[in-house]
Amino acid sequence: MRGTEKTLTTVKSGDNQPISIVALLGSAGGLAPIQTILADTPDDTGAAFFVLQHLAPDNDSMLPDILRNHCSMPVLSAVHDELVQANTIYVAPPGYFVTLSNGQIALKSHKGLEIRSHIFNTFLESLAIDQKEKAVAIVLSGACDDGRVGAIVVRQAGGLVIVQDPETAEFRSMPDRVIEMNAADIVLTPENIAPMLVALIKDSHQSLSLDPNSSGYLRIMSILKNTCHVDFSRYKLSTVQRRISRRILLNKQCNDIDSYLQLISHSVSETELLGSDLLIGVSSFFRDKGVFEELRSTVIPELFKEAQGRELRLWVAGCATGEEAYSYAMLCLDYMQSQGISQQVKILASDINPESIRKANAGTYPKSISKQLPEQAIEKYFLDHGDEYQVTEELKKLVVFFRHDLTEDIPFSNIDLISCRNVFIYLKPEIQQHVVRCFGFGLKKEAF
Repeated sequence: MRGTEKTLTTVKSGDNQPISIVALLGSAGGLAPIQTILADTPDDTGAAFFVLQHLAPDNDSMLPDILRNHCSMPVLSAVHDELVQANTIYVAPPGYFVTLSNGQIALKSHKGLEIRSHIFNTFLESLAIDQKEKAVAIVLSGACDDGRVGAIVVRQAGGLVIVQDPETAEFRSMPDRVIEMNAADIVLTPENIAPMLVALIKDSHQSLSLDPNSSGYLRIMSILKNTCHVDFSRYKLSTVQRRISRRILLNKQCNDIDSYLQLISHSVSETELLGSDLLIGVSSFFRDKGVFEELRSTVIPELFKEAQGRELRLWVAGCATGEEAYSYAMLCLDYMQSQGISQQVKILASDINPESIRKANAGTYPKSISKQLPEQAIEKYFLDHGDEYQVTEELKKLVVFFRHDLTEDIPFSNIDLISCRNVFIYLKPEIQQHVVRCFGFGLKKEAF
């Protein structure tokens, strides 16, 4: 088996790197709850906070000055290329999309564009990819649905979504839309958000300790397997501990593992929520652009050369909601069109989460993916469907999605390339070795 390796540099901010990054999203009527939450938040949580509002792009914002009067943390306007620091509040400047990458802020102007209403989704999607389970989204009053898609992505990444009780919101559209999509971990009044947030941040840094051989832990694993059809005992204990610990905090009637066991023994919905938290599934188009450039220039041409006269078979294992599989499809179509050739290509895309497979099969994505893709790719491979983009049939016919459990199902065979990213980090070492052996069985003799 041979492969192409690309080393990527991760930017770190030293001892002041935040243990969590919290996004406070408020549109119409959102300023008052933002002030309440930040006023009640201590200045030593170890988290960083981003405040985003829908503001006129050409007007100076007084928001930093307003917030300084209500909280003890430093309040800064977000600056391009700045490293995010703990115990600091960053305010998104008017007229810019704000995103994160490797803990670093990126700004891109949206002046003159008609997509200002997507600034919340854009930030949350980058937050989910960058911070995963350390991401927190707090959705407050607003008269639109910006933040709905982003909240779903944060939750799929294992992050936390807190929503203002719509009954307390001046404009309830934003909270209602997130709740309707089942993307809210918990719904609270503004006065109760800060205490819960502080407890959850502390818990994320110091989760409870579980004995994997205890009767309580084994019983929880059994309930999860029977309900979700996944053996989570194969996941790293630290991952399971964090998720169970957070679910205990979110359920006010629980204060320890025994009371939580009682809850899930009688609540299918809570068991499904815990299973959903454990099935982390977040992706993006052409994630790690340097890797995909190497694939485009070196790997894809060689794959087509070796597969002349037969079907080229790729397997994207752990495909989440399909973005990576469709990225490979775009690379293959681009290459065939550049060379003036026609060849059979099948991309097998698998994931353990049936809900992720359903979304991947649908092939619909929010308009904010325009931040991940060049304009020509959007024009070539997507159809404009109002608030969403739909992948074209040309792209879709190359990809077949399956529910597949890497830890126990038989691998696909005669594969020219396997791509499996951000899966192994959640599996125990012995399960990782088992999956690698299965990949070796599924690959052709000369394969990547």
